Amino acid sequence: GEEVATLEYLELENISPAAVDLFVAGNPPLGWRLAGGVEFDFGGVTLPAGGRLLVVPDFPDAGAWGVFLGQYGLGEGGVGRMVGPFRGRLADEGERLRLLKPLPGDDWPADPMAVTYAAVDEVVYAPRSPWPAAADGGGFSLQRRVSSSYGCEPLNWFAGAPTPLGSAGAMNGDVDDDGLPDEWEWAHELDPWSGTGVDGPDGDPDGDGWSNREEYEADSDPRRMTVRFSRVWTVGDRVYLAFRGVAGRHYRVEVASGLGSGAPGWQTLTNVAGPAESREVSFWTVAPPAGQAAFYRLLMF
Repeated sequence: GEEVATLEYLELENISPAAVDLFVAGNPPLGWRLAGGVEFDFGGVTLPAGGRLLVVPDFPDAGAWGVFLGQYGLGEGGVGRMVGPFRGRLADEGERLRLLKPLPGDDWPADPMAVTYAAVDEVVYAPRSPWPAAADGGGFSLQRRVSSSYGCEPLNWFAGAPTPLGSAGAMNGDVDDDGLPDEWEWAHELDPWSGTGVDGPDGDPDGDGWSNREEYEADSDPRRMTVRFSRVWTVGDRVYLAFRGVAGRHYRVEVASGLGSGAPGWQTLTNVAGPAESREVSFWTVAPPAGQAAFYRLLMF
């Protein structure tokens, strides 16, 4: 997607139980800073316990500022928790970002460039695996799963709908409100912005008769054909088996009395022609004698 610099932001969260001064007592201009792809000096900012702070870009005019606020639904209450502008840009092609804190000293130098800084946090991200590629210009932001997790570990991040000053780690976000979490849709190459067609809950991109909603609920892959029994039950001496039949497909049901080495192997129980229209197909077979086991599997052609 197109990179829009005036919609970018960084969010800081104070995960400690006490307020943190992002400046040196007695010398407020000297304090914490961002370095790397973007730079910013926090000056006399105090971040309350559990508080969040947005670092925003330079807005060329009031219109761009208004678009930013409208895009993220930020009202006047959010404006007081923003600082900026930062220098530089958040590159979709990858970036190194560092949060630095000045080390204490007996005599703080007047020149900030002469101060020794220590890294409080750091992230070096990339727009490819193992980093979440969905945050590469697709309108999604890169978010930490757990605020205290290590910043340079890709598994600690996910791509999700932007939630500035909101609840971090909203991995079940659903921007199109179709009941399918955005992260699950991205992981299976579905469009999280579209709730209809092949990307919606009723879509079936692999043509196996199972909708995206059913694939999600079953923790299966909507792009990999899944063949399985949907129901198995007994009535008297009969075993009933049901499965989702896809139009134009043929099926073979096999049975085995055991699994693993030494077992007699799978035997054909019956062949089932696919329905004219995709629907549930069921049949029955005689249950095994008391004390004996039977295992069934379904193959599709």
